[in-house]
Amino acid sequence: MPEKVAYAMRRSVHGRGSLCETNRPCIIDFKRQYLFVYHNGVLMGGSSHRRSVCMDHLSYGEDGEMKKVVMTDEGVGR
Repeated sequence: MPEKVAYAMRRSVHGRGSLCETNRPCIIDFKRQYLFVYHNGVLMGGSSHRRSVCMDHLSYGEDGEMKKVVMTDEGVGR
């Protein structure tokens, strides 16, 4: 079964949207930037049990909804 991170903004049990196809994420507020920390197995030799820690930007729309996280090879940079 595919894994994904979803969120809700209401008291409904139904998810509001999908952020990323992974699991066990963390959102960090660092110097007024939201960072989405997750893991994946896309590097050479990676698999569902050999994963790398990744970090990309998380942003919000004007309506307050979280925008889908785009997994990148570069991450957040320096």
